[in-house]
Amino acid sequence: MKNYIIVFFVCICLSATGQDSIQNSTTPEHQQIAGTKVQLIPPDGFTIASNFKGFQHNESGSSIMVVEMPGSIYELIPSFTKEALLSKGIEVEQVDTLIINERWALRIVGKQSNRGVTYRKQILITGSEKETMMINCASPDGFDEIESEIADAVLSVIYQEELSADPREGIDFEIIEDGTRFKFAKGIMLTLMYTYDGLLPTNESSGTVLILGKSFSEIESEDHKRFCIDRFKQTPFEDQEILSIEPITLDSISGYAITAEGLSPTKKVHSTIYQVILFSDNMYYILVGTTYANDGRNLEEIKKAIATFHRI
Repeated sequence: MKNYIIVFFVCICLSATGQDSIQNSTTPEHQQIAGTKVQLIPPDGFTIASNFKGFQHNESGSSIMVVEMPGSIYELIPSFTKEALLSKGIEVEQVDTLIINERWALRIVGKQSNRGVTYRKQILITGSEKETMMINCASPDGFDEIESEIADAVLSVIYQEELSADPREGIDFEIIEDGTRFKFAKGIMLTLMYTYDGLLPTNESSGTVLILGKSFSEIESEDHKRFCIDRFKQTPFEDQEILSIEPITLDSISGYAITAEGLSPTKKVHSTIYQVILFSDNMYYILVGTTYANDGRNLEEIKKAIATFHRI
C-alpha cells in the first residue's frame, strides 16, 4: 500500500507518463561500476571516469555518473519534484515510470545549463527499501547520437541489491588508518568518512569525524587562499571563527589548512574544525575534521590522520 501511495504521489507531481517493463540480463558488454552495485553497457567511446563513479566521453564532455544514496527509494523519490529539480537548474521535459528487473524506477529527461553550455540530462532512479541508486547523465545539446546512446546505456542497468560493494573501490585517495584512532565508517559518491568507532553517526563522546572528498568539476578561481576561505564559510557551522590559515603540502599537492571554531549545526555544541583543501589539475581534494570536545588531543589526531593522505 505504501509503495502505491508514493508512486501515485510522484506521478502526479512529475506528470509521469508510461510504465514499461524491462528485463535485463548480464552480457559480456556490461561493466560493473567500481564501488557500486550497478552495472550497465557504456556507449562506444566512453571510458571509466577519473573524478566520479561512472563513465565519461572526453571529446564531447558527456558523462554517466552513478550516485548511491543511503535510504529507501520510497522515501527519497518524493523529493524529485519538478520544482525541486528546477531549483537545481534542471528543466524537466519528460518523466517515465519503469519496471526494471522487477524493481520500480523513475526516468527523468530534461536540460540544464552550466557555464554557458546547455546539457541534455537523463536521470534514472531505482533501488530498494535500504538504498537508492541514481544514474545521472549529461551530454551537450546537439550531440543527438550520444544522447540516444546514453539513453540505451541507462536502460541496460542492472542493480544487484545483494551485492557486497566496497564504497572505497574506484576512489583514488585515502588515509592510512593504522597508527590513528580513526576507522572507516562510510563512503558516499567520492566521499570517505571516518570516526573513532567506525560508526556514522558516531557514538563516541567527542563526536570526532573526518571526511575526505574530491571535487567533481574544475574550479575557476585562481585565488586558492580565498577559495579555501569561501569554501569554509559554506560549512553549516554557526558563529564561525577562523583561527588560522596556513599553506600545506600533502602528497606533493599544495593548498591551505584552516583551523576554526563554531557551533555544530545539529547539537549546537562548540566545535573545532580543521579544513584542508589541496589543488591539483584544476580540481581539488577537501579534508575536513571536526570534534566537539575542547581537547587539543582530538585536533592533533585529526591532523595526524590528514597528514597520511595520499593518492592511490
